[in-house]
Amino acid sequence: MQTPIFPIYPAEKNPHIVQQIQTQLHNSGFDNVPQSGIYERETYIALRAFQASHNDASGQPLTVDGIIGAKTWQALFNPSSPLVPPPSSPLQLKAIEYASIEVGTAESPLGSNRGPRVEQYLKSVNCPVGSPWCAAFVYWCFAQAAFYHCTINPLPKTAHCLT
Repeated sequence: MQTPIFPIYPAEKNPHIVQQIQTQLHNSGFDNVPQSGIYERETYIALRAFQASHNDASGQPLTVDGIIGAKTWQALFNPSSPLVPPPSSPLQLKAIEYASIEVGTAESPLGSNRGPRVEQYLKSVNCPVGSPWCAAFVYWCFAQAAFYHCTINPLPKTAHCLT
């Protein structure tokens, strides 16, 4: 049996609870979430995108980890939860989805500006391995989203943050 690429947590194995989460995600605009009661990849991705676009009750951004903790539960099931200002286009939404999938990507070794994924981000802007990569990551996310939407990436092709 192949190990899933996303974590499964004991509280999220209860089909009744998972189905409630899936329904609430669907009601929050994540139409691709199945209503199966099984915490699979689509639910995980939608939950992380939800977390990336919402704050907790005190106005702090939710942790984007795909885990239904108390703060995420409150934000998901309390319609008065404060929102992060929504992206203004489908391209931005898709870029955020790609970014949420990449949460947890780390340099290897730490502090080196290197690693398989980091090098892909840098390659997307034609920067040498070992360069600072934060803006390259943003460009890479939009490049993935632009490919998905069959459009042109609107961002400058650079790893330079100020650009």
